[in-house]
Parts: sequence; structure tokens; C-alpha cells
Amino acid sequence: VRNKLPQAIDEPVIAKVEADANPIIWLAFNSDRHSPLEVTDVASRIVKPRLQTLPGAADVRVFGERKFAMRIWLDPGRLAAYNLTPPDVEDALRRQNVEVPAGRIESREREFSVVSRTDLGKPEEFADIVVRLVKGYPVRIRDLGSVEIGAAQERSAVRFNGKNAVALGVIKQATANPLDLSKALRAELPRLIAQLPEGMAVNVAYDSSVFIDRSIEAVFTTIGEAILLVAGDKGGVSQKRFYKQLIEKADALFDEHLARIREKKEK
Repeated sequence: VRNKLPQAIDEPVIAKVEADANPIIWLAFNSDRHSPLEVTDVASRIVKPRLQTLPGAADVRVFGERKFAMRIWLDPGRLAAYNLTPPDVEDALRRQNVEVPAGRIESREREFSVVSRTDLGKPEEFADIVVRLVKGYPVRIRDLGSVEIGAAQERSAVRFNGKNAVALGVIKQATANPLDLSKALRAELPRLIAQLPEGMAVNVAYDSSVFIDRSIEAVFTTIGEAILLVAGDKGGVSQKRFYKQLIEKADALFDEHLARIREKKEK
């Protein structure tokens, strides 16, 4: 299916999550020694696969990422001087930056494919690409601009405590318990930190399970207070009436806390 789609589209993604699912835990990665490209590489290549295997985790998304890419900056004045356009440079890149099979080696039991390394990987190699012959002179990309390794896109950014960061958002499965997922992540976090390069830090920027945990604690505290209040007002009330009042007050307080939780989630 992919080969039938246009080359310029974003790659299709298959994920086992609900369409409107949002991360419940955010991790922020930053470093004073490493570039955003290197921080993104560590977060995507080392940390993300580990988080995806946590019990109850459905997906892990990267925000503020900076992927490695070869950036070609064209000078409009130079293009006009050689009567060239950006599509001409794009066509030259497609023609000369390819990887093609060169044949195969066969034996009685094995067969090996031989591939010629014709794809480019360094800025100097891209700069040497010939775009067109103009009056017998080969016009190369370096004659039209500059080439460097940089971020594929910088349209989004993440900041944590006033510093640039790369964020990982952990999305839970529809039936998973957020408290269990948070507990598993915090247990795995020390092992992840031990694998990070020196000078790179990770912090739990947001954890929605903290609010849920505190709300549950508040419910039990309120139920205890209700027991004391009802016991204080018992007086000459019968035991059956006493327990009925206790259950009614506990149910009312529990419903009140649930309503507060739903209201905060909606906000």
C-alpha cells in the first residue's frame, strides 16, 4: 500500500490506541552537553521501546523531537544566475542518491545479494551532486547553496523548567489502571536513567495518576469523618437506623468526590 501513496506524505502509523487518547504521564528529557538531535535519538531509540513494554501502556509519543536530516539551503540568486529551480535540485537528488542491487553471489546452499553503496551520507557528498551542465560547466549543489546536518523540522518545541526539552507521552490502554502504569514506570525509571549518557537528565513532568491517588485518599478520609460524625449524632437512634445513616452519608460523599474528578478531567 505504501508504494501507491505519494512520496511527500507522512509515514502511515498503526497504533493500538483510541483516536482521542491522550498521554497520562509526561517525561521531559534535556541536556546541557548534548544537542536536541542527540537527545531525540536517545529518547526514541532507547527509552521509547522500554516504555512501550510496560504493563498497561498502549503507545508512547515523542513531542518536540528533532530527527537527523540532511538540510540543503539554496540561494535564490545563485539559482536564478544558472536558470535553475528547486525542482531541478530535487530531481538531481533523486537520480544520484539511490541504492541499487549490483547482482548476487550463488553457491550450492546459499545466495548473497551484492549491493553497490551509491547512496550518500555526508554533507560533502551531497554538495558534490551535479544538478545540470550549464554551457559545459557542471553546476553542483555547493554552487547553489550550502549543505549541513540538522533537524528535519522545527515546527514544534517543548520546554521544561525554562529549558528546551524532548517529551515522551505515555498513553494507557483503554482498560488499564493508570495507578498501576504509573507505578511500573517509576519502578523502571532508575534503570532508564542509568542507561542515559552523562549529562542527560529525565524528569516526570506530569502524572495524572497523582491526582487520582490523592482523590482516593481523600475519599477514605471523608468516609472516616462521616463515621465519626454519624457516631456522634447517634444518641438514642437504633442500630439499624445508625448504619443506614452511615451508608447514606458515605455514598453521598463518595459521589461528590467522583463528580469532582470527572469535572477536572473534562477541564
